[in-house]
Amino acid sequence: MIIIICAIAFVASLLTFFCGFGLGTIMLPVFGLYFDLPLAIAMTAIVHFTNNIFKLGLNFKSIDYNSLKWFGIPSILFAFGGAITLRQLEIWQDNQQFFILNKVIGLLLIWFALFELYDSFKKLEFSKNYLILGGALSGFFGGLSGHQGALRSAFLSKMGLSKEQFISTGIAIACLVDISRLTVYWQRIQQHFYTMDWRLIGFSIAAAIGGALLGKQLLNKITLQWLQWIVAFALVAFGIYLFTKTSN
Repeated sequence: MIIIICAIAFVASLLTFFCGFGLGTIMLPVFGLYFDLPLAIAMTAIVHFTNNIFKLGLNFKSIDYNSLKWFGIPSILFAFGGAITLRQLEIWQDNQQFFILNKVIGLLLIWFALFELYDSFKKLEFSKNYLILGGALSGFFGGLSGHQGALRSAFLSKMGLSKEQFISTGIAIACLVDISRLTVYWQRIQQHFYTMDWRLIGFSIAAAIGGALLGKQLLNKITLQWLQWIVAFALVAFGIYLFTKTSN
């Protein structure tokens, strides 16, 4: 079990270093194979946040603070709203709500990916007003369902940032949103604190850090165009996955 989970954490962290999302989405069902869902959610949150903090330490020098300001502040505020909404609804006993939510987000991601797949849209950039909207959407869905990263990458990829700025700014925003929603989730984590497999969490964090380190080394070997294609492909794949998902 440890070998399987650590291998997946390493590969997921490597891939998400470039596209900006997916680690939590990949790790949650993996932890869910071996642990109850509430416990799996808590363990995933710890690995996700720790890995983001480490990546931020590797990449903070390239943060675009204008994008961080206009996208990050709405993300933080609306992440609180999304997390509080989820807490009020508890685990949403009726899966129909998650079924509809997944389809809406899936269609949004596929639509955003078209900006990268069609030549006529490649030079299109979003204005400050769209950053605020993107931050609000990303933060709210991040707090509500955990799908913050994909929407964040969809917007940031059209802000005219360099590959270093895109990755660094996305990581910084992810850390802020994680802090925001974890303050709301903390009570749930405390409930399972003593039953969590801390050894497995530690190994998973180490594996994810290894994937981030390899991603940092490979960053200089890829071009901005390749990075944009990686993001577009990941958005399409994740969008199709969410749209076709039949349950939470």
